[in-house]
Amino acid sequence: MLIAVSLLLLVPSFAAAAFAMRFELATVAQDPTQQEKELVEKKRADAAREGQTPDQFKERMASDPRFREEVQRKRETEMEMRAVRQAALVRLTRITMDQAIQIATSQVPGKVLVCSLDANKWDEPGKLAKDGVVFYQVIIADETIPGGATHVWVNAVDGSVIKTEKELPRKMRSSENN
Repeated sequence: MLIAVSLLLLVPSFAAAAFAMRFELATVAQDPTQQEKELVEKKRADAAREGQTPDQFKERMASDPRFREEVQRKRETEMEMRAVRQAALVRLTRITMDQAIQIATSQVPGKVLVCSLDANKWDEPGKLAKDGVVFYQVIIADETIPGGATHVWVNAVDGSVIKTEKELPRKMRSSENN
């Protein structure tokens, strides 16, 4: 009876441990409203480049198949370049985002608002310059100043802190300038 009870307790424990140790990475879907804002901004930028208002741009997209194909080709090329750049960033990192957050919060305690992976000084999409740096930018809320934050740049290769910078709320910045 004791063996049966032990097995009855051990089986769910092992199952729970197996689920707890499994990490799955899922692609983060962008907020639809944010996607729509970016699309509208992109259309405005395309229209401005063409010297047209957004309405003229829409009209030309609807009526001119060659123009529509050219705009679509430019967008596809841009998406491909973004994918190449992101793949290069991931390939060049040696520490995880979790580790970068731990490093940043050990320097500046607080709640992390945003953490993003980026680099500076590219030779071309997918190829970082010799003096280029891959880094995580971690933004930590300043709980003592409402609306304030601290930006911490962590080297994504060796985990060193590149730079730390405080950001004051807009009200405080404008009162300091006066």
